Amino acid sequence: MHPVEAPPIAERIRTLAAVAAPTHVSVAGAPLSGAARGGVDAAGRPVLLVKPGEVLYDIADEVVVTADLVAIRDTGGRDRPRGLLKVQGWAQPVPDGEVRAAAVAIADRCPDDDLLAAVDAAEQRTPPRPTNAPEPPVPPLVPGPPVAPEPSSLSGFLRPSLVPEPSDISQRNTTRQPNIDEPASVSEREIVSGPSDVPASSGSGPAPRLLRVDVAQVVYLTGQESGVLDAENYLDASPDPFLDAAERILCHVNEWHRGQLTLAIAHLLGEPVNTDVWLWELDRYGATVWAAPDRLIRLPWPSPAASAAEMEHALSCVMCPRQG
Repeated sequence: MHPVEAPPIAERIRTLAAVAAPTHVSVAGAPLSGAARGGVDAAGRPVLLVKPGEVLYDIADEVVVTADLVAIRDTGGRDRPRGLLKVQGWAQPVPDGEVRAAAVAIADRCPDDDLLAAVDAAEQRTPPRPTNAPEPPVPPLVPGPPVAPEPSSLSGFLRPSLVPEPSDISQRNTTRQPNIDEPASVSEREIVSGPSDVPASSGSGPAPRLLRVDVAQVVYLTGQESGVLDAENYLDASPDPFLDAAERILCHVNEWHRGQLTLAIAHLLGEPVNTDVWLWELDRYGATVWAAPDRLIRLPWPSPAASAAEMEHALSCVMCPRQG
């Protein structure tokens, strides 16, 4: 029986989305586009931090957009693109009562001081609670009812004004890095505890806003794979359950054990390999090694890992084949 070599495509795309950052947003049927910043919430929906004067800042209702998400891997100070996701759907302002939770969800991917300003402005617009009322818990982010679009068109949706944007991703530059203009001084802890001396906006004008994209479909390009996921398949999937541990292990190997990784891959292949070898992806089904721009080597586990510890042990057997 052959091992399962890779995660289901929907799980893999959700995993990429979880570590991706928005780089560009465009409005369907209108010559409006621009750079984007933000992240992806726990439900897989892009959340965009929009500042005064930028595309989408003045929208009051939903508008059809395509948000580009790029996942990158740091290979010795050089960022290489792992995948491009084009999320097509409806952008609308995050309700004031949900702005803090949305800001917390994207803080790691969008370390921008204006996140605090957006939270502060939203809470100033929220009616005050009685002083003796208990602090309500922040509700979990749960995706709305899934909507099943046509494979390559949004025309079958119930929103009659929807005009889909062409999903040709070949014209995009997949090496574009996330555009984060502000210094990385915002942490999730600061947002949870609330802003201290941050004004409603960085100047005397209006405050930044958070917009959320209600997903209709996701066009993906990763490695040599490309395709389209409808909203139901995308939103029903979850990222790899050991994603956080996998990223920590992967970064440790790439920083401290690349020589050992190179020797292990040469041993497994029975041939010399490029010394520019990097651990590219790590998940419960196996590991992927980057050996050249056009060479990704997939190493599946004998069986899917049931825990992060099992995943780490499986990788150690690859790194030390004589001990495995």
